[in-house]
Amino acid sequence: MTLSVADKKILIQSKGLRIPWEVEKELAQRFAGVESDYPSFFLEGSTPVGLLNGFYTEASPFELRRHCKGYAIFCDDEPFAEVSFLPRTPFLDRRTSRGIAMRRIVKMVAPGFPIIYLNTGCMYWGEKQCKFCVVGHIDTEKFKNPEDVAETVEAGVKDGGIKTHVALTSGALPKDKAIDLLAATVKAIKERVDIPVSVNLEPPRDLGKLEMLADADSIYLNMEVYDPAARKRFLPGKSEFSPEYYFRAFKACLDIFEENQVCSVLLAGLESDESYLRGVEALAERGVLPVTTPFYPALLSKLADEKPPSAERMRRIYERSVEIIRAYGLDPFKTKAGFMRGGAIFALKEVWKEM
Repeated sequence: MTLSVADKKILIQSKGLRIPWEVEKELAQRFAGVESDYPSFFLEGSTPVGLLNGFYTEASPFELRRHCKGYAIFCDDEPFAEVSFLPRTPFLDRRTSRGIAMRRIVKMVAPGFPIIYLNTGCMYWGEKQCKFCVVGHIDTEKFKNPEDVAETVEAGVKDGGIKTHVALTSGALPKDKAIDLLAATVKAIKERVDIPVSVNLEPPRDLGKLEMLADADSIYLNMEVYDPAARKRFLPGKSEFSPEYYFRAFKACLDIFEENQVCSVLLAGLESDESYLRGVEALAERGVLPVTTPFYPALLSKLADEKPPSAERMRRIYERSVEIIRAYGLDPFKTKAGFMRGGAIFALKEVWKEM
Protein backbone atom coordinates (compact mmCIF):
# COMPACT_ATOMS: atom_id res chain seq x y z
CA MET A 1 0.00 0.00 0.00
CA THR A 2 1.31 3.44 -0.95
CA LEU A 3 1.29 5.82 2.01
CA SER A 4 0.24 9.45 1.66
CA VAL A 5 2.62 12.19 2.78
CA ALA A 6 0.30 12.76 5.75
CA ASP A 7 0.61 9.14 6.86
CA LYS A 8 4.38 9.19 6.42
CA LYS A 9 4.62 12.31 8.56
CA ILE A 10 2.36 10.85 11.25
CA LEU A 11 4.38 7.62 11.35
CA ILE A 12 7.73 9.38 11.63
CA GLN A 13 6.46 11.68 14.37
CA SER A 14 5.03 8.77 16.35
CA LYS A 15 8.26 6.75 16.21
CA GLY A 16 11.00 9.41 16.04
CA LEU A 17 13.96 9.50 13.69
CA ARG A 18 17.38 8.06 14.42
CA ILE A 19 20.27 10.16 13.10
CA PRO A 20 23.80 8.68 13.19
CA TRP A 21 26.21 11.12 14.81
CA GLU A 22 28.39 11.46 11.71
CA VAL A 23 25.32 12.36 9.62
CA GLU A 24 24.11 14.85 12.26
CA LYS A 25 27.51 16.57 12.31
CA GLU A 26 27.57 16.84 8.54
CA LEU A 27 24.02 18.20 8.40
CA ALA A 28 24.58 20.76 11.16
CA GLN A 29 27.49 22.26 9.21
CA ARG A 30 25.50 22.59 5.98
CA PHE A 31 21.90 23.18 7.00
CA ALA A 32 19.75 25.09 9.49
CA GLY A 33 17.56 23.48 12.16
CA VAL A 34 19.15 20.03 12.18
CA GLU A 35 19.86 18.60 15.65
CA SER A 36 19.38 15.03 16.85
CA ASP A 37 16.85 16.10 19.51
CA TYR A 38 15.03 18.48 17.18
CA PRO A 39 15.56 17.84 13.47
CA SER A 40 13.50 19.81 10.95
CA PHE A 41 13.30 19.14 7.23
CA PHE A 42 11.07 18.94 4.17
CA LEU A 43 9.43 15.58 3.50
CA GLU A 44 8.89 14.50 -0.11
CA GLY A 45 9.70 17.94 -1.48
CA SER A 46 7.68 20.56 0.41
CA THR A 47 6.01 19.15 3.54
CA PRO A 48 7.61 20.67 6.66
CA VAL A 49 8.44 18.27 9.47
CA GLY A 50 9.72 18.98 12.97
CA LEU A 51 10.47 16.27 15.52
CA LEU A 52 11.07 16.33 19.25
CA ASN A 53 13.17 13.19 19.46
CA GLY A 54 13.38 11.56 22.87
CA PHE A 55 14.43 8.21 24.34
CA TYR A 56 11.59 6.50 22.45
CA THR A 57 13.48 7.26 19.23
CA GLU A 58 16.11 4.64 20.08
CA ALA A 59 13.66 1.90 19.06
CA SER A 60 12.47 3.69 15.92
CA PRO A 61 12.59 1.81 12.60
CA PHE A 62 13.30 5.15 10.88
CA GLU A 63 16.85 6.32 10.27
CA LEU A 64 18.20 9.28 8.32
CA ARG A 65 20.95 8.28 5.89
CA ARG A 66 22.91 9.61 2.96
CA HIS A 67 21.21 8.49 -0.24
CA CYS A 68 22.31 9.07 -3.84
CA LYS A 69 23.38 12.75 -3.87
CA GLY A 70 21.25 13.73 -0.90
CA TYR A 71 19.52 12.20 2.11
CA ALA A 72 16.56 9.94 2.74
CA ILE A 73 14.69 8.30 5.58
CA PHE A 74 15.04 4.53 5.63
CA CYS A 75 12.64 2.15 7.37
CA ASP A 76 14.12 -1.19 8.30
CA ASP A 77 16.86 -0.68 5.68
CA GLU A 78 14.42 0.19 2.89
CA PRO A 79 14.03 3.73 1.44
CA PHE A 80 10.91 5.28 2.99
CA ALA A 81 10.87 8.97 2.10
CA GLU A 82 13.00 11.65 0.48
CA VAL A 83 14.04 14.60 2.63
CA SER A 84 15.66 17.97 2.03
CA PHE A 85 16.88 20.73 4.32
CA LEU A 86 17.03 24.51 4.49
CA PRO A 87 20.58 25.68 3.72
CA ARG A 88 22.49 27.22 6.60
CA THR A 89 22.62 30.97 5.86
CA PRO A 90 25.26 33.51 6.98
CA PHE A 91 23.26 35.23 9.73
CA LEU A 92 23.67 32.20 12.00
CA ASP A 93 27.40 32.88 12.11
CA ARG A 94 27.08 36.60 12.81
CA ARG A 95 26.85 38.58 16.05
CA THR A 96 24.55 41.40 17.05
CA SER A 97 25.83 44.92 17.73
CA ARG A 98 26.08 43.96 21.40
CA GLY A 99 28.22 40.93 20.54
CA ILE A 100 25.62 38.18 21.02
CA ALA A 101 25.91 35.23 18.60
CA MET A 102 22.76 35.21 16.47
CA ARG A 103 22.62 31.40 16.50
CA ARG A 104 22.18 31.72 20.29
CA ILE A 105 19.05 33.82 19.82
CA VAL A 106 16.98 31.81 17.33
CA LYS A 107 16.04 28.14 17.30
CA MET A 108 14.98 26.95 13.85
CA VAL A 109 12.00 24.68 14.52
CA ALA A 110 10.85 24.34 10.92
CA PRO A 111 12.44 25.19 7.60
CA GLY A 112 12.47 28.99 7.43
CA PHE A 113 10.66 29.49 10.74
CA PRO A 114 12.41 30.25 14.05
CA ILE A 115 11.07 30.26 17.57
CA ILE A 116 12.73 32.70 19.93
CA TYR A 117 12.66 32.03 23.66
CA LEU A 118 12.89 35.54 25.08
CA ASN A 119 13.44 34.15 28.54
CA THR A 120 14.19 30.55 29.48
CA GLY A 121 13.34 31.07 33.14
CA CYS A 122 9.90 30.15 34.47
CA MET A 123 8.31 30.86 37.82
CA TYR A 124 6.89 27.32 37.87
CA TRP A 125 10.23 25.64 37.21
CA GLY A 126 10.93 22.85 39.68
CA GLU A 127 8.05 21.27 41.56
CA LYS A 128 5.31 23.12 39.64
CA GLN A 129 6.73 23.00 36.11
CA CYS A 130 4.72 21.45 33.31
CA LYS A 131 5.86 17.84 33.17
CA PHE A 132 6.44 17.88 29.40
CA CYS A 133 8.33 21.19 29.46
CA VAL A 134 12.06 21.70 28.85
CA VAL A 135 12.20 25.50 28.69
CA GLY A 136 14.76 25.62 31.49
CA HIS A 137 17.08 23.42 29.44
CA ILE A 138 16.82 25.30 26.14
CA ASP A 139 20.38 25.88 24.91
CA THR A 140 20.14 29.56 23.97
CA GLU A 141 20.89 32.87 25.68
CA LYS A 142 18.90 32.85 28.92
CA PHE A 143 17.50 36.36 28.42
CA LYS A 144 17.26 38.12 25.09
CA ASN A 145 17.26 41.86 24.61
CA PRO A 146 14.49 43.03 22.21
CA GLU A 147 16.98 44.92 20.06
CA ASP A 148 19.25 41.86 19.73
CA VAL A 149 16.23 39.82 18.68
CA ALA A 150 15.10 42.42 16.15
CA GLU A 151 18.60 42.74 14.70
CA THR A 152 18.84 38.97 14.36
CA VAL A 153 15.44 38.65 12.68
CA GLU A 154 16.30 41.43 10.25
CA ALA A 155 19.59 39.72 9.34
CA GLY A 156 17.84 36.37 8.92
CA VAL A 157 15.18 37.84 6.64
CA LYS A 158 17.76 39.65 4.51
CA ASP A 159 19.89 36.57 3.87
CA GLY A 160 16.93 34.22 3.39
CA GLY A 161 17.34 32.11 6.51
CA ILE A 162 14.07 33.41 7.96
CA LYS A 163 11.47 33.16 5.23
CA THR A 164 7.92 33.21 6.49
CA HIS A 165 7.29 34.26 10.08
CA VAL A 166 8.70 34.38 13.62
CA ALA A 167 7.37 32.96 16.90
CA LEU A 168 8.16 34.63 20.21
CA THR A 169 7.65 32.90 23.53
CA SER A 170 8.72 33.23 27.14
CA GLY A 171 8.71 31.16 30.27
CA ALA A 172 5.99 32.22 32.71
CA LEU A 173 7.07 35.32 34.62
CA PRO A 174 5.52 36.89 37.72
CA LYS A 175 3.20 39.91 37.53
CA ASP A 176 2.56 39.44 33.79
CA LYS A 177 6.08 40.63 32.98
CA ALA A 178 6.21 38.30 29.99
CA ILE A 179 3.73 40.57 28.20
CA ASP A 180 6.03 43.57 28.65
CA LEU A 181 8.93 41.64 27.14
CA LEU A 182 6.86 40.22 24.29
CA ALA A 183 5.33 43.59 23.43
CA ALA A 184 8.70 45.36 23.40
CA THR A 185 10.19 42.66 21.16
CA VAL A 186 7.30 42.68 18.67
CA LYS A 187 7.65 46.47 18.41
CA ALA A 188 11.42 46.24 17.88
CA ILE A 189 11.03 43.62 15.13
CA LYS A 190 8.26 45.50 13.32
CA GLU A 191 10.36 48.67 13.30
CA ARG A 192 13.11 46.83 11.41
CA VAL A 193 11.41 44.34 9.11
CA ASP A 194 7.97 43.51 7.72
CA ILE A 195 7.37 39.90 8.76
CA PRO A 196 4.48 38.21 10.60
CA VAL A 197 5.14 37.62 14.30
CA SER A 198 3.30 35.43 16.79
CA VAL A 199 3.38 35.58 20.58
CA ASN A 200 3.04 32.61 22.96
CA LEU A 201 2.13 33.20 26.60
CA GLU A 202 0.01 31.98 29.48
CA PRO A 203 -3.17 33.97 30.16
CA PRO A 204 -2.25 37.15 32.00
CA ARG A 205 -3.72 37.89 35.41
CA ASP A 206 -4.71 41.31 34.04
CA LEU A 207 -6.55 40.58 30.79
CA GLY A 208 -6.44 44.26 29.91
CA LYS A 209 -2.71 43.90 29.26
CA LEU A 210 -3.43 41.79 26.17
CA GLU A 211 -3.95 45.08 24.31
CA MET A 212 -0.19 45.59 24.57
CA LEU A 213 0.27 42.73 22.10
CA ALA A 214 -1.93 44.21 19.37
CA ASP A 215 1.05 44.72 17.04
CA ALA A 216 1.57 40.94 16.85
CA ASP A 217 -0.11 39.05 14.01
CA SER A 218 -1.15 35.88 15.86
CA ILE A 219 -1.46 34.92 19.52
CA TYR A 220 -1.22 31.54 21.25
CA LEU A 221 -2.55 30.86 24.74
CA ASN A 222 -1.78 27.16 24.95
CA MET A 223 -4.07 25.09 27.16
CA GLU A 224 -2.06 21.92 26.36
CA VAL A 225 -4.46 19.75 28.36
CA TYR A 226 -8.23 20.20 28.61
CA ASP A 227 -9.44 17.79 31.30
CA PRO A 228 -9.19 19.52 34.73
CA ALA A 229 -7.86 16.44 36.55
CA ALA A 230 -5.22 15.82 33.86
CA ARG A 231 -4.30 19.51 33.96
CA LYS A 232 -3.48 19.25 37.66
CA ARG A 233 -1.37 16.16 37.00
CA PHE A 234 0.64 17.44 34.03
CA LEU A 235 0.51 21.21 34.61
CA PRO A 236 0.77 21.59 38.39
CA GLY A 237 1.54 25.31 38.16
CA LYS A 238 -0.40 26.44 35.10
CA SER A 239 -3.48 24.46 36.15
CA GLU A 240 -4.32 27.37 38.45
CA PHE A 241 -5.81 28.77 35.24
CA SER A 242 -9.06 26.85 34.69
CA PRO A 243 -10.48 26.24 31.21
CA GLU A 244 -13.09 28.88 32.08
CA TYR A 245 -10.37 31.45 32.68
CA TYR A 246 -8.77 30.56 29.35
CA PHE A 247 -12.14 31.13 27.68
CA ARG A 248 -12.31 34.63 29.19
CA ALA A 249 -8.79 35.31 27.94
CA PHE A 250 -9.65 34.00 24.47
CA LYS A 251 -12.66 36.31 24.32
CA ALA A 252 -10.40 39.26 25.09
CA CYS A 253 -7.94 38.12 22.40
CA LEU A 254 -10.70 37.80 19.80
CA ASP A 255 -11.57 41.47 20.37
CA ILE A 256 -7.99 42.38 19.41
CA PHE A 257 -6.87 39.87 16.78
CA GLU A 258 -8.35 38.93 13.42
CA GLU A 259 -10.17 35.68 12.66
CA ASN A 260 -7.94 32.56 12.65
CA GLN A 261 -5.21 34.42 14.59
CA VAL A 262 -6.13 33.26 18.12
CA CYS A 263 -4.79 29.74 18.65
CA SER A 264 -4.22 27.20 21.39
CA VAL A 265 -2.05 24.07 21.38
CA LEU A 266 -3.61 20.89 22.76
CA LEU A 267 -1.27 17.94 23.32
CA ALA A 268 -2.87 14.65 22.31
CA GLY A 269 -1.95 11.64 24.43
CA LEU A 270 -2.09 13.15 27.93
CA GLU A 271 -5.83 12.62 28.44
CA SER A 272 -8.52 10.41 26.93
CA ASP A 273 -9.28 11.03 23.27
CA GLU A 274 -12.88 11.84 24.18
CA SER A 275 -11.78 14.56 26.61
CA TYR A 276 -9.20 15.82 24.12
CA LEU A 277 -11.75 16.21 21.35
CA ARG A 278 -14.15 17.96 23.73
CA GLY A 279 -11.34 20.44 24.23
CA VAL A 280 -10.90 20.84 20.47
CA GLU A 281 -14.60 21.60 20.12
CA ALA A 282 -14.68 23.91 23.14
CA LEU A 283 -11.97 26.01 21.50
CA ALA A 284 -13.36 25.95 17.97
CA GLU A 285 -16.89 26.89 18.99
CA ARG A 286 -15.44 30.02 20.63
CA GLY A 287 -13.52 31.04 17.51
CA VAL A 288 -10.14 29.75 18.71
CA LEU A 289 -8.08 27.56 16.38
CA PRO A 290 -7.10 24.32 18.14
CA VAL A 291 -3.53 23.33 17.25
CA THR A 292 -3.90 19.55 17.31
CA THR A 293 -0.44 18.31 18.25
CA PRO A 294 0.89 14.97 19.53
CA PHE A 295 2.56 14.92 22.94
CA TYR A 296 6.31 14.43 22.54
CA PRO A 297 8.27 13.07 25.56
CA ALA A 298 11.26 15.39 25.20
CA LEU A 299 14.67 14.61 26.66
CA LEU A 300 15.19 16.16 30.13
CA SER A 301 11.45 16.58 30.68
CA LYS A 302 9.72 14.84 33.57
CA LEU A 303 7.97 12.57 31.05
CA ALA A 304 11.13 11.65 29.15
CA ASP A 305 10.52 7.90 29.51
CA GLU A 306 7.03 7.99 28.00
CA LYS A 307 6.05 7.47 24.35
CA PRO A 308 4.09 9.67 21.93
CA PRO A 309 0.60 8.56 20.89
CA SER A 310 0.53 5.94 18.15
CA ALA A 311 0.16 6.82 14.50
CA GLU A 312 -3.24 5.13 14.36
CA ARG A 313 -4.47 7.12 17.34
CA MET A 314 -3.19 10.42 15.92
CA ARG A 315 -4.77 9.75 12.53
CA ARG A 316 -8.19 9.40 14.19
CA ILE A 317 -7.66 12.53 16.28
CA TYR A 318 -6.55 14.57 13.27
CA GLU A 319 -9.54 13.50 11.18
CA ARG A 320 -12.04 14.35 13.91
CA SER A 321 -10.25 17.65 14.63
CA VAL A 322 -10.49 18.62 10.97
CA GLU A 323 -14.23 17.91 11.01
CA ILE A 324 -14.71 20.03 14.13
CA ILE A 325 -12.60 22.96 12.94
CA ARG A 326 -14.35 23.05 9.56
CA ALA A 327 -17.78 22.90 11.22
CA TYR A 328 -17.04 26.17 13.02
CA GLY A 329 -15.75 27.94 9.92
CA LEU A 330 -12.10 28.25 10.95
CA ASP A 331 -9.16 27.82 8.58
CA PRO A 332 -5.65 26.84 9.77
CA PHE A 333 -4.18 27.90 6.42
CA LYS A 334 -5.08 31.54 7.18
CA THR A 335 -3.07 31.82 10.41
CA LYS A 336 -0.29 34.34 9.82
CA ALA A 337 2.40 33.22 12.26
CA GLY A 338 3.42 30.63 14.83
CA PHE A 339 3.06 26.87 15.04
CA MET A 340 -0.19 26.71 13.08
CA ARG A 341 1.42 28.65 10.21
CA GLY A 342 4.60 26.54 10.36
CA GLY A 343 2.77 23.24 10.58
CA ALA A 344 5.92 21.21 11.18
CA ILE A 345 5.28 19.49 14.52
CA PHE A 346 1.85 18.12 13.65
CA ALA A 347 0.07 16.70 10.60
CA LEU A 348 -3.31 18.43 10.92
CA LYS A 349 -2.87 20.47 7.75
CA GLU A 350 -1.75 17.49 5.68
CA VAL A 351 -4.80 15.51 6.83
CA TRP A 352 -6.98 18.56 6.13
CA LYS A 353 -5.83 18.58 2.50
CA GLU A 354 -6.73 14.91 2.12
CA MET A 355 -10.26 15.21 3.52
